[in-house]
Amino acid sequence: MMKEADKSKSLERDLPDFLCIGAMGSGTSWLNKNLGFHPEVWFTPIKELHHFDAQIMPRERKRVRYFKHLRRRFRRLARKAKVLDPTFMQDLSWDAHFFLRRRTNDWYARLFRPRPGQIAGEITPAYAGLSVEKIREVHELNPKIKLIYIMRNPIDRSWTAVTKILAKRKKRTLSNVPDKEIFNKLDSSKVVIRSNYIEAIEKWGSVFPKEQFFITFFEDIAERPRELLLRIHEFLGITVSEEFISSNVSQKVNPSGKYKSPIPVTFQIYLAEQQIHQLRDLSRMFSGPADEWLERAEKILERAEVDK
Repeated sequence: MMKEADKSKSLERDLPDFLCIGAMGSGTSWLNKNLGFHPEVWFTPIKELHHFDAQIMPRERKRVRYFKHLRRRFRRLARKAKVLDPTFMQDLSWDAHFFLRRRTNDWYARLFRPRPGQIAGEITPAYAGLSVEKIREVHELNPKIKLIYIMRNPIDRSWTAVTKILAKRKKRTLSNVPDKEIFNKLDSSKVVIRSNYIEAIEKWGSVFPKEQFFITFFEDIAERPRELLLRIHEFLGITVSEEFISSNVSQKVNPSGKYKSPIPVTFQIYLAEQQIHQLRDLSRMFSGPADEWLERAEKILERAEVDK
Protein backbone atom coordinates (compact mmCIF):
# COMPACT_ATOMS: atom_id res chain seq x y z
CA MET A 1 0.00 0.00 0.00
CA MET A 2 1.26 3.51 -0.87
CA LYS A 3 2.19 5.53 2.20
CA GLU A 4 0.40 8.87 2.68
CA ALA A 5 3.65 10.82 2.17
CA ASP A 6 4.31 8.95 -1.07
CA LYS A 7 0.73 9.53 -2.23
CA SER A 8 1.10 13.26 -1.50
CA LYS A 9 4.28 13.38 -3.59
CA SER A 10 2.52 11.54 -6.42
CA LEU A 11 -0.38 14.01 -6.39
CA GLU A 12 2.03 16.95 -6.40
CA ARG A 13 3.85 15.50 -9.38
CA ASP A 14 0.79 14.65 -11.44
CA LEU A 15 -1.46 17.65 -10.75
CA PRO A 16 -1.92 20.41 -13.38
CA ASP A 17 0.35 23.44 -13.54
CA PHE A 18 -2.46 25.81 -14.49
CA LEU A 19 -6.22 26.05 -14.44
CA CYS A 20 -8.56 28.20 -16.52
CA ILE A 21 -11.58 28.91 -14.31
CA GLY A 22 -13.73 30.77 -16.85
CA ALA A 23 -15.70 32.74 -17.52
CA MET A 24 -18.05 30.49 -19.46
CA GLY A 25 -18.80 31.84 -22.93
CA SER A 26 -15.75 34.09 -22.84
CA GLY A 27 -13.36 32.25 -25.16
CA THR A 28 -12.19 29.27 -23.13
CA SER A 29 -12.61 26.89 -26.10
CA TRP A 30 -10.44 29.26 -28.13
CA LEU A 31 -7.83 29.17 -25.38
CA ASN A 32 -7.93 25.38 -25.24
CA LYS A 33 -7.31 25.07 -28.96
CA ASN A 34 -4.71 27.80 -29.36
CA LEU A 35 -2.72 27.34 -26.17
CA GLY A 36 -2.72 23.62 -26.88
CA PHE A 37 -0.89 24.41 -30.16
CA HIS A 38 2.21 25.12 -28.07
CA PRO A 39 4.42 21.97 -27.86
CA GLU A 40 5.19 22.65 -24.20
CA VAL A 41 1.52 22.57 -23.15
CA TRP A 42 -0.56 19.44 -22.51
CA PHE A 43 -4.31 19.45 -21.96
CA THR A 44 -6.54 16.61 -20.87
CA PRO A 45 -8.27 14.96 -23.89
CA ILE A 46 -11.63 16.01 -22.41
CA LYS A 47 -11.73 19.77 -21.89
CA GLU A 48 -13.99 20.24 -18.86
CA LEU A 49 -13.34 17.73 -16.08
CA HIS A 50 -15.75 19.26 -13.52
CA HIS A 51 -13.94 17.46 -10.70
CA PHE A 52 -14.33 20.18 -8.07
CA ASP A 53 -17.96 21.05 -8.83
CA ALA A 54 -19.19 17.47 -9.36
CA GLN A 55 -20.97 17.38 -6.00
CA ILE A 56 -23.26 20.28 -6.91
CA MET A 57 -23.96 19.11 -10.47
CA PRO A 58 -27.39 17.45 -10.88
CA ARG A 59 -27.17 13.66 -11.23
CA GLU A 60 -28.96 13.66 -14.58
CA ARG A 61 -26.57 16.32 -15.94
CA LYS A 62 -23.59 14.22 -14.84
CA ARG A 63 -25.07 11.14 -16.50
CA VAL A 64 -25.65 12.99 -19.78
CA ARG A 65 -22.10 14.38 -19.76
CA TYR A 66 -20.61 10.98 -18.95
CA PHE A 67 -22.29 9.19 -21.86
CA LYS A 68 -21.70 12.07 -24.27
CA HIS A 69 -17.97 11.90 -23.54
CA LEU A 70 -18.02 8.09 -23.68
CA ARG A 71 -19.58 8.07 -27.16
CA ARG A 72 -17.10 10.64 -28.48
CA ARG A 73 -14.06 8.92 -27.02
CA PHE A 74 -15.23 5.47 -28.22
CA ARG A 75 -15.61 6.79 -31.79
CA ARG A 76 -12.13 8.33 -31.56
CA LEU A 77 -10.61 5.06 -30.37
CA ALA A 78 -12.40 3.16 -33.12
CA ARG A 79 -10.94 5.46 -35.78
CA LYS A 80 -7.44 5.09 -34.32
CA ALA A 81 -7.72 1.32 -34.13
CA LYS A 82 -8.85 1.16 -37.75
CA VAL A 83 -5.72 2.95 -39.03
CA LEU A 84 -3.38 1.35 -36.45
CA ASP A 85 -2.59 4.73 -34.91
CA PRO A 86 0.47 4.34 -32.60
CA THR A 87 -1.20 6.50 -29.93
CA PHE A 88 -4.15 4.08 -29.61
CA MET A 89 -2.90 2.37 -26.44
CA GLN A 90 -2.07 5.71 -24.82
CA ASP A 91 -5.60 6.98 -25.44
CA LEU A 92 -7.12 3.67 -24.32
CA SER A 93 -5.20 3.85 -21.04
CA TRP A 94 -6.37 7.42 -20.39
CA ASP A 95 -9.98 6.64 -21.27
CA ALA A 96 -10.04 3.52 -19.10
CA HIS A 97 -8.85 5.59 -16.16
CA PHE A 98 -11.31 8.43 -16.85
CA PHE A 99 -14.42 6.29 -17.31
CA LEU A 100 -13.81 3.31 -15.03
CA ARG A 101 -12.03 4.57 -11.91
CA ARG A 102 -13.64 6.02 -8.79
CA ARG A 103 -13.52 9.82 -8.92
CA THR A 104 -11.23 10.76 -6.06
CA ASN A 105 -8.49 13.40 -5.90
CA ASP A 106 -6.03 10.65 -6.81
CA TRP A 107 -8.15 9.80 -9.87
CA TYR A 108 -8.09 13.49 -10.82
CA ALA A 109 -4.32 13.82 -10.42
CA ARG A 110 -3.63 10.79 -12.61
CA LEU A 111 -5.58 12.30 -15.51
CA PHE A 112 -2.62 14.62 -16.14
CA ARG A 113 0.03 12.91 -18.24
CA PRO A 114 2.29 15.50 -19.87
CA ARG A 115 5.48 14.40 -21.59
CA PRO A 116 8.87 15.55 -20.25
CA GLY A 117 9.30 19.26 -20.90
CA GLN A 118 5.55 19.93 -20.93
CA ILE A 119 3.24 21.61 -18.44
CA ALA A 120 -0.32 20.37 -17.91
CA GLY A 121 -3.52 22.37 -17.75
CA GLU A 122 -7.25 22.04 -17.24
CA ILE A 123 -10.06 24.31 -18.46
CA THR A 124 -13.37 24.14 -16.58
CA PRO A 125 -15.20 27.50 -16.67
CA ALA A 126 -17.71 26.41 -14.03
CA TYR A 127 -14.94 26.55 -11.42
CA ALA A 128 -15.35 30.34 -11.28
CA GLY A 129 -18.49 29.76 -9.23
CA LEU A 130 -16.96 27.40 -6.68
CA SER A 131 -17.50 28.08 -2.99
CA VAL A 132 -14.59 29.33 -0.90
CA GLU A 133 -14.55 25.93 0.81
CA LYS A 134 -14.00 24.18 -2.54
CA ILE A 135 -11.39 26.73 -3.60
CA ARG A 136 -9.51 25.96 -0.39
CA GLU A 137 -9.62 22.30 -1.40
CA VAL A 138 -8.02 23.21 -4.73
CA HIS A 139 -5.35 25.15 -2.84
CA GLU A 140 -4.65 22.30 -0.40
CA LEU A 141 -4.23 19.94 -3.33
CA ASN A 142 -2.24 22.29 -5.53
CA PRO A 143 -1.13 25.54 -3.81
CA LYS A 144 1.22 26.69 -6.60
CA ILE A 145 -1.22 26.30 -9.48
CA LYS A 146 -1.54 29.27 -11.85
CA LEU A 147 -5.02 30.58 -12.67
CA ILE A 148 -6.37 32.10 -15.88
CA TYR A 149 -9.64 34.03 -15.93
CA ILE A 150 -11.17 35.60 -19.07
CA MET A 151 -13.95 38.14 -18.64
CA ARG A 152 -16.54 39.17 -21.20
CA ASN A 153 -19.12 41.93 -20.96
CA PRO A 154 -21.53 40.25 -18.50
CA ILE A 155 -24.51 41.43 -20.55
CA ASP A 156 -23.21 39.60 -23.61
CA ARG A 157 -22.04 36.62 -21.56
CA SER A 158 -25.47 36.15 -19.99
CA TRP A 159 -27.18 36.41 -23.38
CA THR A 160 -24.75 33.90 -24.90
CA ALA A 161 -25.50 31.50 -22.03
CA VAL A 162 -29.24 31.81 -22.65
CA THR A 163 -28.68 31.29 -26.38
CA LYS A 164 -26.76 28.09 -25.68
CA ILE A 165 -29.16 26.72 -23.05
CA LEU A 166 -32.52 27.65 -24.59
CA ALA A 167 -31.72 27.69 -28.31
CA LYS A 168 -28.60 25.79 -29.36
CA ARG A 169 -29.10 22.78 -27.07
CA LYS A 170 -32.79 22.52 -27.98
CA LYS A 171 -32.28 23.20 -31.72
CA ARG A 172 -34.59 26.21 -31.87
CA THR A 173 -34.21 29.95 -32.40
CA LEU A 174 -34.66 32.36 -29.50
CA SER A 175 -37.46 34.10 -31.41
CA ASN A 176 -39.52 30.96 -30.74
CA VAL A 177 -38.83 31.01 -27.01
CA PRO A 178 -41.41 32.79 -24.80
CA ASP A 179 -40.11 35.94 -23.08
CA LYS A 180 -41.04 34.50 -19.67
CA GLU A 181 -38.78 31.51 -20.25
CA ILE A 182 -35.89 33.80 -21.22
CA PHE A 183 -36.41 36.05 -18.16
CA ASN A 184 -36.47 32.97 -15.90
CA LYS A 185 -33.21 31.72 -17.37
CA LEU A 186 -31.53 35.15 -17.07
CA ASP A 187 -32.52 35.12 -13.38
CA SER A 188 -31.37 31.54 -12.78
CA SER A 189 -28.52 31.09 -10.32
CA LYS A 190 -26.42 29.28 -12.94
CA VAL A 191 -26.44 32.24 -15.35
CA VAL A 192 -26.19 34.93 -12.66
CA ILE A 193 -23.29 33.32 -10.78
CA ARG A 194 -21.23 32.78 -13.92
CA SER A 195 -21.61 36.44 -14.87
CA ASN A 196 -20.58 37.64 -11.41
CA TYR A 197 -16.88 38.29 -12.01
CA ILE A 198 -16.39 40.40 -8.90
CA GLU A 199 -17.55 37.59 -6.63
CA ALA A 200 -15.40 35.03 -8.44
CA ILE A 201 -12.29 37.20 -8.25
CA GLU A 202 -12.88 37.95 -4.57
CA LYS A 203 -13.44 34.31 -3.64
CA TRP A 204 -10.44 32.95 -5.53
CA GLY A 205 -8.35 35.94 -4.45
CA SER A 206 -9.10 35.23 -0.80
CA VAL A 207 -7.30 31.89 -1.17
CA PHE A 208 -4.66 32.36 -3.87
CA PRO A 209 -2.11 35.22 -4.09
CA LYS A 210 -2.56 37.72 -6.94
CA GLU A 211 0.74 36.76 -8.62
CA GLN A 212 -0.81 33.39 -9.49
CA PHE A 213 -3.61 35.06 -11.50
CA PHE A 214 -3.75 36.04 -15.16
CA ILE A 215 -6.92 38.07 -15.77
CA THR A 216 -7.78 39.21 -19.26
CA PHE A 217 -10.73 40.15 -21.49
CA PHE A 218 -12.70 38.64 -24.35
CA GLU A 219 -11.76 41.72 -26.38
CA ASP A 220 -8.10 40.64 -26.23
CA ILE A 221 -9.06 37.40 -27.98
CA ALA A 222 -11.10 39.23 -30.61
CA GLU A 223 -8.67 42.10 -31.27
CA ARG A 224 -5.18 41.03 -30.11
CA PRO A 225 -5.07 37.20 -30.06
CA ARG A 226 -1.34 36.85 -30.83
CA GLU A 227 -0.30 39.38 -28.24
CA LEU A 228 -2.57 37.71 -25.68
CA LEU A 229 -1.10 34.25 -26.29
CA LEU A 230 2.45 35.57 -25.95
CA ARG A 231 1.53 37.13 -22.60
CA ILE A 232 0.01 33.83 -21.46
CA HIS A 233 3.17 31.98 -22.60
CA GLU A 234 5.21 34.31 -20.41
CA PHE A 235 2.83 33.92 -17.45
CA LEU A 236 3.02 30.12 -17.65
CA GLY A 237 6.80 30.11 -17.98
CA ILE A 238 6.93 28.35 -21.36
CA THR A 239 8.87 29.42 -24.45
CA VAL A 240 7.50 32.76 -25.66
CA SER A 241 7.44 32.63 -29.46
CA GLU A 242 5.08 33.35 -32.36
CA GLU A 243 6.38 30.11 -33.83
CA PHE A 244 3.99 28.36 -31.46
CA ILE A 245 0.90 30.34 -32.48
CA SER A 246 -1.44 28.82 -35.06
CA SER A 247 -2.08 30.63 -38.36
CA ASN A 248 -5.81 30.21 -37.51
CA VAL A 249 -5.49 32.05 -34.20
CA SER A 250 -8.20 34.58 -35.16
CA GLN A 251 -10.75 31.89 -35.99
CA LYS A 252 -13.74 31.57 -33.67
CA VAL A 253 -14.07 28.32 -31.72
CA ASN A 254 -17.45 26.85 -30.63
CA PRO A 255 -19.56 29.84 -31.80
CA SER A 256 -23.36 29.98 -31.46
CA GLY A 257 -23.62 29.91 -35.26
CA LYS A 258 -27.14 30.05 -36.67
CA TYR A 259 -28.58 30.25 -33.14
CA LYS A 260 -26.88 33.57 -32.44
CA SER A 261 -29.21 36.57 -32.34
CA PRO A 262 -28.96 40.24 -31.29
CA ILE A 263 -30.18 41.07 -27.81
CA PRO A 264 -33.71 42.54 -28.06
CA VAL A 265 -34.07 45.97 -26.44
CA THR A 266 -36.26 44.60 -23.63
CA PHE A 267 -33.52 42.21 -22.54
CA GLN A 268 -30.77 44.78 -23.08
CA ILE A 269 -32.50 47.01 -20.52
CA TYR A 270 -33.12 44.12 -18.13
CA LEU A 271 -29.50 42.95 -18.23
CA ALA A 272 -28.13 46.51 -17.98
CA GLU A 273 -30.19 47.05 -14.81
CA GLN A 274 -29.06 43.67 -13.47
CA GLN A 275 -25.36 44.32 -14.14
CA ILE A 276 -24.91 48.08 -13.70
CA HIS A 277 -23.48 47.93 -10.16
CA GLN A 278 -20.99 45.22 -11.07
CA LEU A 279 -20.01 47.10 -14.24
CA ARG A 280 -19.18 50.19 -12.18
CA ASP A 281 -17.01 48.09 -9.88
CA LEU A 282 -15.26 46.39 -12.82
CA SER A 283 -14.59 49.77 -14.43
CA ARG A 284 -12.93 51.00 -11.23
CA MET A 285 -10.89 47.80 -10.90
CA PHE A 286 -9.73 47.27 -14.47
CA SER A 287 -10.64 50.14 -16.78
CA GLY A 288 -9.98 49.35 -20.50
CA PRO A 289 -12.76 47.11 -21.89
CA ALA A 290 -14.59 47.36 -18.55
CA ASP A 291 -14.98 51.11 -19.15
CA GLU A 292 -16.57 50.35 -22.53
CA TRP A 293 -18.94 47.82 -20.94
CA LEU A 294 -20.08 50.41 -18.41
CA GLU A 295 -20.52 53.11 -21.04
CA ARG A 296 -22.67 50.80 -23.15
CA ALA A 297 -24.90 49.84 -20.19
CA GLU A 298 -25.33 53.48 -19.17
CA LYS A 299 -26.41 54.40 -22.71
CA ILE A 300 -28.94 51.57 -22.73
CA LEU A 301 -30.44 52.81 -19.46
CA GLU A 302 -30.40 56.44 -20.60
CA ARG A 303 -32.33 55.55 -23.76
CA ALA A 304 -34.79 53.52 -21.71
CA GLU A 305 -35.39 56.49 -19.42
CA VAL A 306 -36.01 58.80 -22.39
CA ASP A 307 -38.45 56.32 -23.96
CA LYS A 308 -40.58 56.06 -20.83
